[in-house]
Amino acid sequence: MATYHVSSGQVVSNQLVYGDVETVYSGGKTQDQTNAGQRFVLSGGLVANGSVSGGGKDYISSGGSSFAGVVGSGGIRFVSDGGTANVSVVVSGGVVSAASGARVLIPNVYTSGIISAADGAVVSRGYFSGTSATLAAASGALLEGRIDVTSNAVVSGGTIQSGGTVDLTYYASVSNTTVNSGGALYLHGSTSGSNLVLSGGSIALSGADVTGVAFKGSNGVLTLSNGGNYGLVQNSNGTALTNGNTINVNGGLVVSQTIGFGGTINVYKGAVSAATLDGGTLYLGATSASLNTITTSNGGTVIFGGTFNDPRVWGANYNVKYIVSSGAILNSTTVSSGASVTVMSGGTWSGPNFVNSGGNVVISSGAVLSGIQTVSSGGTMVLNGTAGTGVISLAGDGAHLVISGTSMPTNVISNWSPSDTIELASIPRNSVTQVVTTANGVTFYTTGGTYTLNVPGANTYGYELKSGNNGDLIYTTCFAEGTLIRTPEGTARVEALKVGHMVTTPKGDMPVKWMGHRAITVSSQPVPEENWLVRIRENALADGVPSRDLLVTQEHCMVFEGKLVPARMLVNGSSILLDRTLNSYTYYHVELESHEALWAEDALTESYLDTGNRDQFENNTVTALFGGAGHGAGSDSLPLDTSRAFVAPIYAAIAARAGVSDTQLQLTEDADMHLMTDLGQRIRPLRQAEGRVMFMIPAGVSKVRLMSRANRPSDVIGPFVDDRRTLGVLIGDISLQTARTTVALTAHLTDTELSGWHEVESPLYRWTNGDAMLVLDNQNRSSMEPSILSLQVVASGPYLKEQSQTDLRQAG
Repeated sequence: MATYHVSSGQVVSNQLVYGDVETVYSGGKTQDQTNAGQRFVLSGGLVANGSVSGGGKDYISSGGSSFAGVVGSGGIRFVSDGGTANVSVVVSGGVVSAASGARVLIPNVYTSGIISAADGAVVSRGYFSGTSATLAAASGALLEGRIDVTSNAVVSGGTIQSGGTVDLTYYASVSNTTVNSGGALYLHGSTSGSNLVLSGGSIALSGADVTGVAFKGSNGVLTLSNGGNYGLVQNSNGTALTNGNTINVNGGLVVSQTIGFGGTINVYKGAVSAATLDGGTLYLGATSASLNTITTSNGGTVIFGGTFNDPRVWGANYNVKYIVSSGAILNSTTVSSGASVTVMSGGTWSGPNFVNSGGNVVISSGAVLSGIQTVSSGGTMVLNGTAGTGVISLAGDGAHLVISGTSMPTNVISNWSPSDTIELASIPRNSVTQVVTTANGVTFYTTGGTYTLNVPGANTYGYELKSGNNGDLIYTTCFAEGTLIRTPEGTARVEALKVGHMVTTPKGDMPVKWMGHRAITVSSQPVPEENWLVRIRENALADGVPSRDLLVTQEHCMVFEGKLVPARMLVNGSSILLDRTLNSYTYYHVELESHEALWAEDALTESYLDTGNRDQFENNTVTALFGGAGHGAGSDSLPLDTSRAFVAPIYAAIAARAGVSDTQLQLTEDADMHLMTDLGQRIRPLRQAEGRVMFMIPAGVSKVRLMSRANRPSDVIGPFVDDRRTLGVLIGDISLQTARTTVALTAHLTDTELSGWHEVESPLYRWTNGDAMLVLDNQNRSSMEPSILSLQVVASGPYLKEQSQTDLRQAG
């Protein structure tokens, strides 16, 4: 046993045996020394070359360092905070142990050699080769530069920093390692990985297998190629793919991955198996790219692209969106409530396909339909022009087909039946001058042109022309009995009246010119709530008026002071209410020589006004009087007046007669304005002052949705307000300010197709519906730097505190 001191300026190369102790002071150096004892290297001291083995121990203190040399069997080199081990060669049984703050630079580690790194230690560059050549790092150890791992070597733990790369080849393995943003982990060929954490960096598998990747942070990328497999440990914490994280499959298999909001899996070649779509996006670019994928109630988006053509049966449920891109073929799909399918130009939707109640399908111009597409009651299909030769079957009452554009499809529209509707979204209702139905179809003559649809049996049923929310044309079949009409001989049931029978009016007795009736099933309608009957209870309007309960449709008008008021504007939930107990009924139209008032159940109501749809009705068990007449402004003899100034006092008098007090709804002026990005990020206002709301927009965000509370004025104020639009906030000017410039955004004031905005009423402002698109067009500067979005709020509120659209005054 000997004690040695290596002072400044000394260079020693003696051999240290077991029991020897040596201290290397600042400026001291050992050269080619063999250490089997204990060697303490203080700040400024240096150990160069040589070896540590046979029970030898090096203690590298803060400021001390070693350079090169071999750490062999039984040898340990301890590196303290601030100490450095450079270019150590670690062989079988040798260990380099780095404490927090220590640095291990360019180690070369061979069979059974070990680098051990604590939290906060740094391992920079290096080479690990041979069985059990090991980098054993705590999760907080930092891995920098390029580290090559091969020939059965092992990496366990550690965090790969920005600019750092760990590259595995030839049966090497990695586990419990984190890859931070800018860091990269490569696994080639026969290598493997497990329990990895991807935190903004990248992991690339080329023929390798990985079990368990936890996605943390954002914008991480996992890539598979050349047959690599990525299988996820079930129920691992943090494994959902969200927040911009992406898996790209260019060959290989992804197993049991949950795709959450903002997460994406792109399958170009290979497959994803037993995945769970939970709000994210799945791209399938090859046939059989998806095996047993399920969807949660959060839905998500599935994009079919490339050469996708899978013959299996597909089911779109919950809130899932299917998008069929150009070149892809989607077969045999059932679209359930809340789900949608969009077929883009060049994409093909091959039947048999089924659109169930609440399902929605959009066929873009240039897309192809083949086979039979069945649209059930409550289902909706939107066609943009001719789409192949596929048959569109409207199954059951209440199917809804929308045709966008003025190029009419030549597809056969079969099974046209009661309560089905076809909406011609680009043709104004007020432009129609004539409608001709035949056994083969229907032709609409308008001031702008002639449009024909291939609807076999169109002349079998009557039709009704209605105006949509934007004034577009809605063509529907329509089929009300038992109501008592006053005649010179007393009262007669409405269904018993015939052409030529006399009825009593305030202007005297008049003959019936025409009768029409149609049956309807409420639950089968696209918007059932608009089709419940209004029940006007006995004595609701005055003593004996009506003489017993009177049932009319919501749009049918009662007569007050010689003017028409739609029944829906009088509903108070007590004496006049929506009757939700009658799902099926037949309603009647009675036309006289002129548009006049008549008495039904001793209440004055309007007769039928011909708007060009007389030929639609059958001339064939609760009964109701009259359907919505589509009367526009009424007639000269009976003008329509839906102004609040006229209707509100009538409503108030009827409500007071019934003892109905003004319902005190729970209202708020808080619009709860916020923005949502494509990745599901919620952006709260930065500031609100002087009628403006400002938001901080992160770099890279090019579009957002303006979210707010939204209600119908008829719900918040009262049914006597003839405005049933769902209104969010009234927005004036919008500007986007960066550090260098301010840009005015005006699309919301001009773009009539902008999602979530009501029709343009003024060049200065426009209403949202509570979920409105904003495109942040700033000549791409929005992708380079943060910006401030400023919105002028012209009007808002009040809103119902509870966002229920059920009007308490309209309870049936």
